[in-house]
Amino acid sequence: MVGYTWNGVQCVRMRPTMVRNPRTAAQQAHRDQFRQEVQLAAEMRYALIKGLGEAARENHMTPQNLFMRVNREAFGWSEGRLTVDYERLVLSTGPVSPVVFEEPVLDTDNVLTVRFRKHRPGGGGGAFDSVFVVVYNPEEQLGYMAAPALRREGRVSFVVPDWMLGGELQMWGFVQDERGRCSETLYIGHGETVATPEPVTSDAIEDTEITRIQDIAKEVSGQWSVASGQLAAASMPRRLPPN
Repeated sequence: MVGYTWNGVQCVRMRPTMVRNPRTAAQQAHRDQFRQEVQLAAEMRYALIKGLGEAARENHMTPQNLFMRVNREAFGWSEGRLTVDYERLVLSTGPVSPVVFEEPVLDTDNVLTVRFRKHRPGGGGGAFDSVFVVVYNPEEQLGYMAAPALRREGRVSFVVPDWMLGGELQMWGFVQDERGRCSETLYIGHGETVATPEPVTSDAIEDTEITRIQDIAKEVSGQWSVASGQLAAASMPRRLPPN
């Protein structure tokens, strides 16, 4: 109830329903989806600065805001969780000539090598263009960007940290030239990794047995199951953003 005076007469009326924030189920779902999109953009921030930075400046936006705008068709909502069409996800855009990524190889020392080549014989691009690799773990909701390699080097190679192994990994790549322009995003694929077992340190086990178990653990950590044609992987620690 709201009391007021009109022409010297004391009046009372019902207070109108607050419609600016109705908190309906649909609105709450939209807010939750938006919040999770922001979290995904935050995990991809180093990649977005490189891949969408120039386009974002041209549109007077932040790379994260542009990421959320251009990926509207890739985002969905189901059972209280953000769904992502990873094959359509855009992390970069621009006119630079891309590369073709080959199937990656993860060895028993957790070194991941991703080779790449020109997208067409004799086709464009500078030898000193940088090739970036981005990986995301949907289960852990963590994203990483590998240190870049030069186009002329033909491969990106790096150690996959133990804390990144285990579960599904999604991966993309793109190219950036010396002027800061980028290629379109290239979806490389996804696959499963196997977590490295905890090391056995019991004093009751002979040193030779410990060595044998560690060798087995190293073999397990090298298992790499490709789920859809191609896959690739990870990068340097999150606290060390690329130069």
